[in-house]
Amino acid sequence: AGVFFDLIYAMATNSSDAAVTVDLRAATAAGIATSIRVPANGTAGVSLAVPLPQDIAADTWTVDIPDITGTTVTISALFSREV
Repeated sequence: AGVFFDLIYAMATNSSDAAVTVDLRAATAAGIATSIRVPANGTAGVSLAVPLPQDIAADTWTVDIPDITGTTVTISALFSREV
C-alpha cells in the first residue's frame, strides 16, 4: 500500500495492417495518462526525460486499445518505484 510506480519508457509493436492508438492509464479505469500512435506493422514508443507519475498508489498501470479483429499489439514498459 502507498507505493507509486512512475512511467519512464513504453514501447508498442503492432502486427496488423491498420495503425492503432494505445492509451496508457496510471490506474484501472483512470483517465488517459499518455497515448502512443503505433503505425501498421510497426513499432512506436516514448522515452520520458522526466518520469510520468502514477497518481494513485497501489494500483496497476493499464493499457487500452481499440477492439480490432486480427490485431496483436505487444507492449513493454519500464517504471521507477517512488521511495
